[in-house]
Amino acid sequence: MRKYHKEAWTCAIIVTFILFFYTVSFAQIESITGVQFKDGSIIYGKVIQMNVYDIQIETEDGKIISRKFNDVVTFFKDAGVDAKQEIKQTPAAEKIVQTENIQGARFKDYAGVRFNDGSVIYGTIVELNTDKVIILTKDNDKITRNYNEVESFIKADEPESPKTLSKGRHTWEIGPELSYIEYKEPDVMSEKGPMFGIGAAYTYHNGFMIKVAGRFSYGRVDYQNSGTLNNIDDIILEIRTLGGYDFKISSSFTITPFIGLSYRYLRDDTAGRTTSTGAKGYLRESNYFYSPIGIEAVNVFHNGWSAGVILEYDYFWKGMQKSYLSNVLAGYNDIENNQNSGYGMRGSIIIKKQTDRVSYAIEPFIRYWNIDKSDVQNWTFYGTVIGTAWEPKNESTEIGVRFMIGF
Repeated sequence: MRKYHKEAWTCAIIVTFILFFYTVSFAQIESITGVQFKDGSIIYGKVIQMNVYDIQIETEDGKIISRKFNDVVTFFKDAGVDAKQEIKQTPAAEKIVQTENIQGARFKDYAGVRFNDGSVIYGTIVELNTDKVIILTKDNDKITRNYNEVESFIKADEPESPKTLSKGRHTWEIGPELSYIEYKEPDVMSEKGPMFGIGAAYTYHNGFMIKVAGRFSYGRVDYQNSGTLNNIDDIILEIRTLGGYDFKISSSFTITPFIGLSYRYLRDDTAGRTTSTGAKGYLRESNYFYSPIGIEAVNVFHNGWSAGVILEYDYFWKGMQKSYLSNVLAGYNDIENNQNSGYGMRGSIIIKKQTDRVSYAIEPFIRYWNIDKSDVQNWTFYGTVIGTAWEPKNESTEIGVRFMIGF
């Protein structure tokens, strides 16, 4: 009988311990309101299963999400202030904590949202969860953006200054371009053909805008006068520096007037070649110094899409044409002609998609130059003047498209 009592007490103690640890474990699981993982993501909800292999979380909207337990970094509990403080070290976690605070304050203390693409939307936050944020702007537009595009939230007492409107950011872009160019000297000659190039740019925005851009293009053009000559090597090199200021017209629309200083180089090489009528070719180099004066207007849409228009007038400071006539006949001098008047114009449309890390853009464009007749220089043969030479009035039109990837 004593033996039976002893075994019964042993079983009772074991059952009690099992029930105790189960109750404690269940209480601990019940107190968990969210889980942070190694990739920086955080899932809020009720933990319905957890073991050494995996963890299952039921979110507020009834979705059940399964993740590997090895990916868990920490847990959030009802009174888990310390747990939230632990993850403030990572930007993703800091954003989630800020989201929790905003939801607790029912959005009343916040006046807008900054996004990863640099855009800022002011208004009332009407909905916020781990999938999306919905903002009602001052002009009653309801804008929905993905939550993973959010960078930070703007407090109501934060001044709406230019620095707030456009967060300082650096952008690098690079990509190819395709175009077709036609150069004309009215009643004299023309050259036209395809060009293939690559462009790159660095841009900084922080209320003001600074941009440095360059491009290199190569193509083969066809010459036509009284005679013809095909597949002439042409090279264009252009370097542009711009400065401007961002005016925030609305929460999604920005206008940036700009001005700058630029240089354009063209090399047209027919040296050693002969036209269909027997005329000998020569190397010609063109140099333009000009100031771009223009405006860029950009509208940001949902899900990282944006569209923009650039219109530009190019104020022509000076041009210099160098014609290597010594390629035609030894003894001829190489002539430099100065161009003192003219102008250029260009325009483009930019369609861009911004992702978390990079942006993709396509930009159809047109570039136009109209340059007046140059000054007149002596044409000599072994130092003896045999005539005069000048660069005729000319115009060029380049139409194309470029593709850019931004970082």
